[in-house]
Amino acid sequence: MVGVINAVWITGAHLILFDTYLLRHGSEAVLYHYEAIPMPPKAAMIVLGIFSGLVSGLILGLFAFLASKFVKRKPTVI
Repeated sequence: MVGVINAVWITGAHLILFDTYLLRHGSEAVLYHYEAIPMPPKAAMIVLGIFSGLVSGLILGLFAFLASKFVKRKPTVI
């Protein structure tokens, strides 16, 4: 969930500051002129943002799962 929320706010910031973002990120701006990406730049940002959020969320979830196998809770004394 953290990866998805992170991707949402970063993608939102990229969309809000789209023109400034492309001015400062020339290598990404060039990619939008290729025919390999058959969609408008803002739509491509949304799709890539969702995809990167899902991937990073899966990786973070895997790390959390693995960490839970190494860290055990101490029993609470009542």
